[in-house]
Amino acid sequence: MAGFTGQKTLIDNLVFQLDFNNRRSYNSGSTICTDLIDKNITGSLINGPIFDTTENSLIFDGTDEYIDVDFDKPEICTFITWVKHEGGNSEMIFNAGE
Repeated sequence: MAGFTGQKTLIDNLVFQLDFNNRRSYNSGSTICTDLIDKNITGSLINGPIFDTTENSLIFDGTDEYIDVDFDKPEICTFITWVKHEGGNSEMIFNAGE
């Protein structure tokens, strides 16, 4: 009997996807992350977020780290992320600009 071996992502109309558990999207130690939908879109890791090799995630200390991604976002769009907040002050998760 076959079993489910991983999460499937719905990609219909998806414009941009990062997955820090996927080496095609990010390699530990790099300052660039690559979109899994359109390989021409990349993000730059700014001010040194730390890669957690145990959880395959980025750690932001809440001061000045972020991912800078430059792409033409649709007029109507939805942003989704998984965030593990470990206390402290509330911080901005997204800034889509104007």
